[in-house]
Amino acid sequence: MKYLIFSISVFIIIFSLLIPLRFNSENLGKHYFDYKNFIDITDSLSLIIKNDSINCISGTYLGNFQRNFYGNNAPENLSENWKLFLGHGQTVVSAKEGKKSWYGAGWTGQPLIIRENEKYYLIQGAFDHKLKKIDLQTHAVVWEYEFDDVIKGTGTFWLNPENVNPEEKYVIFQGSRKGTNARLFDSSVFSYRAISYLTGKELWRFNVKRTLSYSRDVDASALVYDNKLYIPLENGILTVLNPTKRIYNNEINYFEPELISETKLFTTSDAISHYGNIVTESSPCILRDRLFITAGSGHLFGYNLKSDSIDWDLFIGSDIDGSPVITNDSCLIITIEKQYIKGNGGCFKIDPSKSPDSSIIWFFPVQNKRFATWDGGIIGTACINDYYQKDSSKNIVAVSAIDGYLYVFHNSYLQAGKQAKSPFSEKYFNSPKEIFKYYIGPSISTPITTNNKLIACSYLGTYLFEYDDSLNFSIKQYKAGFSEATPVIFNKNIYVASRDGYLYCFGNSDSIQNSNLTASSSVGVVSNRAKPDNALLVKTPTRGKEKTPTIANDTSNKYLIIGGTFKTKNRAEIFEKILSERGFKNEIIGPIKGNYYNVLNSFNSKDESFNEIQKLNAQGNNQVWLLKQ
Repeated sequence: MKYLIFSISVFIIIFSLLIPLRFNSENLGKHYFDYKNFIDITDSLSLIIKNDSINCISGTYLGNFQRNFYGNNAPENLSENWKLFLGHGQTVVSAKEGKKSWYGAGWTGQPLIIRENEKYYLIQGAFDHKLKKIDLQTHAVVWEYEFDDVIKGTGTFWLNPENVNPEEKYVIFQGSRKGTNARLFDSSVFSYRAISYLTGKELWRFNVKRTLSYSRDVDASALVYDNKLYIPLENGILTVLNPTKRIYNNEINYFEPELISETKLFTTSDAISHYGNIVTESSPCILRDRLFITAGSGHLFGYNLKSDSIDWDLFIGSDIDGSPVITNDSCLIITIEKQYIKGNGGCFKIDPSKSPDSSIIWFFPVQNKRFATWDGGIIGTACINDYYQKDSSKNIVAVSAIDGYLYVFHNSYLQAGKQAKSPFSEKYFNSPKEIFKYYIGPSISTPITTNNKLIACSYLGTYLFEYDDSLNFSIKQYKAGFSEATPVIFNKNIYVASRDGYLYCFGNSDSIQNSNLTASSSVGVVSNRAKPDNALLVKTPTRGKEKTPTIANDTSNKYLIIGGTFKTKNRAEIFEKILSERGFKNEIIGPIKGNYYNVLNSFNSKDESFNEIQKLNAQGNNQVWLLKQ
């Protein structure tokens, strides 16, 4: 994923616009995970823990060290149970634009789920700079810890095996952007920290040093193996820390972790050809004795955990933001975007037991369709159902692409007589058999699945799909919204953060009462007042031939129906195309007090405007609003 488009010397960030569990609800507290999955590697893989009082349900990005666990029981619908306002915070968008406010949470933004003494909590990072512990029963924020910048990535929960006090026993490792007041060339940028799960207090902070990369942020989620913490940083360094040992630094008056080693994930040639875009935003996985990392420098690296060195390197050349995912047949699924390569972005299946040159099993290309700052390809991580389905004939891969489509295809079955051209060479690769394709709108979020449900989020909203044993897919429900984050499933609920400022709970669970935090469905009139810099996308009309809403020719009418608000005309134009693709004509007006508006319709009377709002609400478009001129 790439929020960042920089030159070598000047950083410029262009904001764009995200087997069922081995337990069920009756067995919670007894069988959280099949722990043999971890013992197969080593007893020391201390990522998922079981304790008398605190249990980790989902403790890192995509749930486990294989990056293929998404939760237990998916809901039957997307009813809104409650929502919690996460707030907003400033971040440096670019040297030219300076500081801007971002709302809610974005990519990757998946919450962690922790069980503590019969209660359940989310750990959610947000754009208000704060890491939050949220009580799922009361929807209240238990504690907040403030970083120096917005938080994009997902944390990792860890149990300290040392004999320490409770505050240091349960730890969240979390990264952030570099700091709103920090410069790329500063001597210290403390964008990676350890926070006490129990108290929300800082345990230590780590300086992400300057390299040839144009970033010093941290988006990745760490893994802890043999009491060593492995975290790829956006400076292009795989950093290994000793999380059990912290040292007080008198110069900065903070604790720092013990540094064990650093390994570069780029060459000087990579830095030059990518113009400094050698950031590593993905989260590593562990297969056998190797840690696998996809890097912005264009490499898929295999880091040998015994020799503490890279001994496997597949060079693809594109920017790679999605995390590698491990399949049941000990292969890797990776996604690539369309940047720095001649061919298409898409999805690879790779067998790392073979030499890099002969390791590619298949390639599934997607369209080179530009959206915002992306030229195409896949930004998020691939979703697979291997954790839940052991029958290889029913193993699927799902990806959400920049071209606006959700693609689902077979993991094992190839498309007869079809090959795909390599995106980085003159070779051709086998291509997997496509199962399902559905337009969801451009997306950088990662889809998730459980038994027979698949959930995908995009810049148009959240989609709930269902599939049967024959892999026949159908859409069950759609909820309008604006999400870059990856959702998580727990006990018939979906939790997902949005760029509109809120964390949402969707589902049909009766175990959690509806919260009074849910906003009223009534529509207020805004009088010459700018909305937050976001756009909440409208729902597609039903597939039959529908009458498309039209815009009154005279946008000087008193009341305007607004579909989106942006600070720049370029982003309003992008949104104009999205609305058009969804069947809604719209017109851009502005700038008005520094904002551009996507106008769906306009009226001279208040009653007419409210009638139109009610019609849109009836179609599921609850987040359009009125601007009174």
